[in-house]
Amino acid sequence: APTGGEGDLRAATVKITMAKRLNDRYEPIDPTTSYAPTEPFRASLVLRDVPRGTRIDVRWYFGSVLLREGGTTARDDISQATLGTALSNEEPWDRGQYRLEVFFDRELKGTAEFAVR
Repeated sequence: APTGGEGDLRAATVKITMAKRLNDRYEPIDPTTSYAPTEPFRASLVLRDVPRGTRIDVRWYFGSVLLREGGTTARDDISQATLGTALSNEEPWDRGQYRLEVFFDRELKGTAEFAVR
């Protein structure tokens, strides 16, 4: 039986595109995998076949350190939708490797690796 959501997550997918900016439809502008220490991280998430009631969570990491996590619940069945997420910092980011992970009902569905140089 499914946990959390009301449907089958086997077909559910997420495509993550890291970018310098997102437009008003959360589509990526200036896709990148490298940021300056003062730039916010932005990601465009294209969700497909996500059942109503699914918990969608994002986690931002620097190496193995969790920087922030948050999420939402799908109010309706999602055949396709684009969401945006961002992370900014008052202090410059440390240089090194970062990643964004996307979970559907606690199941890892997508990862994007990026760097601060």
